[in-house]
Amino acid sequence: MVPFLTIDRRIVMITAAFFGSVTLFCSGPSALLHFPDSLWLLILGQVLLGFACAGAIVPCLPEMTSAVLGKFGREQRE
Repeated sequence: MVPFLTIDRRIVMITAAFFGSVTLFCSGPSALLHFPDSLWLLILGQVLLGFACAGAIVPCLPEMTSAVLGKFGREQRE
């Protein structure tokens, strides 16, 4: 952990969810926003969506682990 760079998990997850929803418009032809049908826009949308999903899932993992430990206890951690 970097001591001078601490960002709240909620902010990271909300930002990643926002970017993930924005990049989904790039994944397909969006007639509503008048985006062009081009391959580079589709590739850009998929790459950015991958980063956004990673940014949303990674901070969720400790939260899921702590929720399970509260139900099953320490002896069944594995």
